[in-house]
Amino acid sequence: MLKNSYSENSYFAYWDEIKKELLGLVSPHDMFMWIDRISFYDFTPEKKILRLAVPNHFIKEGVINFKEQITNILSSISGYECFVEFVINTKEQENVFNESNGDITDSTSQNTPTLNSKKMVEKKSQKFNKSESFKENNFDDYSFESFVAGNSNKFALLTAKAVAEDPGIKYNPLFLWGESGSGKTHLLKSIEKYVKEHFLSKKILYVTSEQFTNDFVYYVYRINKPEQLRIKYRTLDVLLIDDVQFFAVGGNDGKGKTGTQEELFHIFNTLYDDKKQMVFSCDKPINEVKNLEKRLRGRFAMGLPCEIRSPDYELRVAILKTLSTDANINIKNDAIDYICSNFIGSIRELKGIFSFINEFSIQNKIDTITRDTAISEFKNIIVHDIYASPVSVDKIIQIVAEYYHLKPHNITGNDRTKSVALARQISMYISRKLTGLSSPQIGSHFGDKEHATVLYATKKIEALSNNDPKIRNDIETLIKKISN
Repeated sequence: MLKNSYSENSYFAYWDEIKKELLGLVSPHDMFMWIDRISFYDFTPEKKILRLAVPNHFIKEGVINFKEQITNILSSISGYECFVEFVINTKEQENVFNESNGDITDSTSQNTPTLNSKKMVEKKSQKFNKSESFKENNFDDYSFESFVAGNSNKFALLTAKAVAEDPGIKYNPLFLWGESGSGKTHLLKSIEKYVKEHFLSKKILYVTSEQFTNDFVYYVYRINKPEQLRIKYRTLDVLLIDDVQFFAVGGNDGKGKTGTQEELFHIFNTLYDDKKQMVFSCDKPINEVKNLEKRLRGRFAMGLPCEIRSPDYELRVAILKTLSTDANINIKNDAIDYICSNFIGSIRELKGIFSFINEFSIQNKIDTITRDTAISEFKNIIVHDIYASPVSVDKIIQIVAEYYHLKPHNITGNDRTKSVALARQISMYISRKLTGLSSPQIGSHFGDKEHATVLYATKKIEALSNNDPKIRNDIETLIKKISN
């Protein structure tokens, strides 16, 4: 454990120790993609606040997910309760290069991913001009136009648009849920932007659950003026709250989470009665959020629940093509297929990988990324073991076969009878929904079926589940069995 007697200029050792602890807590991918992008900025002993630097807004959005772990480790090694803040330091990237000799400096190389050390000796002044404009246009532009839609998120996009175009009338409240990095924040901020542009007189506010809790603490406990909190929130026309699951894990109000939840409950009632629009996001269905007051959970469940699923192969391709076009990088189709077939993760993680690719192309003055380049330079950050998922295609086939009183070889074979064909298509549909594998990867489990066959089966079962209650019930039952 570190001693508490660091000199003012030695607090950077806190971050060194935190990184060592994180090595055993986060995956190598997260360590490489996020933690290694963070560096020490400063520490304020009086307030016990450690500030960490990140190079841009996008990285900040990603590393926020590790804030609680970092804070806990910091408090443990320092011996007292501490706080962590992230600041954007655009000079962080410039410091990677030693302007005197073109080499990467020792101090910053520890916090910067190594793309290709022999080729990354170009000075910042020699970079393509596209770098900054790409970051501004893609990482900070939250709009419906910049949201790339696919089967996994199209319904969420349509409902968010409907809310923005007619706030307080349709889908009130709207409850968006999906894993971290799926695009929930993008849709909330797109609603905010649209309303601000088209309804100038409406009062709209976007906050995270942490910001709401901080407001509650400030107005209620610090300045003892709860009426100002009510004025701020209860007079809104549109309220957008991100990541409501954090209301269930406690707060910093000194009295646990009860006060914050109770205030939100009353704000909800006021806005709902006044027909004001509310949109909430969460990382799971509301009925799975533990330690949330029953009456508040019931309020969240009153409106339209809308899931944003993990991006499928087609959406990953669409996102990568959109990003590469905006950044003026030519990624060959076979390279895109390699990346999207082997990468399994959230949209945020895919953008993180592209940020890596973009930086690589800038530093090496490469405008075209080939499959060979992707394999040689990016394999370590994009290739996952396709069988590492706790839900495998083989498991899905086995359970679907048992459910329909068939044998697995019936489903993977070429039997075209109606009952077998339906079971096969349902297996493909569930595989797309639960595993995140590409169509070619799934097809390989069904007798090397082509990409088009898997895509057709997915669309057919999706349509059937929307219109046939029995099929929908079968799929829901099967997913529960498979997920257990």
